[in-house]
Amino acid sequence: NRATLFFARGEYKKVRKELREVDFSDIVYQLGANVLLIKVYVELGEFDVLFSLLDNFSAFVRRNKAIPSYQKKLYATWITFARKFARIKAQVVVSTGLVKVSQIHQFRKRLHLQKQMVQHDWLAEQVDRVLERYPRSTSL
Repeated sequence: NRATLFFARGEYKKVRKELREVDFSDIVYQLGANVLLIKVYVELGEFDVLFSLLDNFSAFVRRNKAIPSYQKKLYATWITFARKFARIKAQVVVSTGLVKVSQIHQFRKRLHLQKQMVQHDWLAEQVDRVLERYPRSTSL
């Protein structure tokens, strides 16, 4: 769809606009749209909105009876890891100094051990992008 194309081009504001105009009649599209929107907020560094969306999406996945249990687990796992990564990235962006590079490496190891989630590769790429900015021995 167009929102995915805009995301691939890095046109994140257009993704948000496109997703606001879509009426979701299929649960699969609704799940995908939420994941895409979370990815947009990660890319834009809009952490307040991101954390709110993660909370709402988590509740939606848990409560929606139309989502099969195996998919609920895949999405719930991704939401958990996305939330942890967002906390790390938020601290990196605002340079609070609370996150050490070793903590990011530990998160990366846990992520690589957990393959059973949606969008695993995208999340791993995000972690690698943060790590590229900081050498192993540096604290943020």
